[in-house]
Amino acid sequence: MAKKILLVDDDKTILEAVYILLTGEGYSVRVMSDGKLIENEIEKEVPNLILLDYRLPGKDGWLITKELKRNKATKSIPIIMVSADNTVKKVAKDVGVDAFLAKPFDIDNLVKLVKHHIR
Repeated sequence: MAKKILLVDDDKTILEAVYILLTGEGYSVRVMSDGKLIENEIEKEVPNLILLDYRLPGKDGWLITKELKRNKATKSIPIIMVSADNTVKKVAKDVGVDAFLAKPFDIDNLVKLVKHHIR
C-alpha cells in the first residue's frame, strides 16, 4: 500500500510539480491550498507525512504544526515545512516540525527528506 502524503501549499505551481514528483516516487498524494481545512482532511484520512508551507491562507503552517504536535492523535505525523523565508526556520523548529526545507528546493533533497521521515 502506498504511503500517504498530505501536501499543503498555496502556490499552484509547487503543488503540481511536487504532486507529479511524489506520485512518480510511488506515494499517494493529496493536495490542499487552505490551512484552515487541514484538520478536516486529516480526519478523513491520516497521512503518513505532511509537507506544509509556512505561510498559507486561512491558517499558517506554524500554527497548524503547533496544533497537530499537541494533539495525541496527530503528534507522531512527521511534518516537513517549506518556506521561501529562511528566517522562519527557527520558529518552525520551535513548534515541532521534523524537517525544514527552504524554497526554492532541490527535488533530490525533497525526495530524500520524504523517504527519511515517512513511516
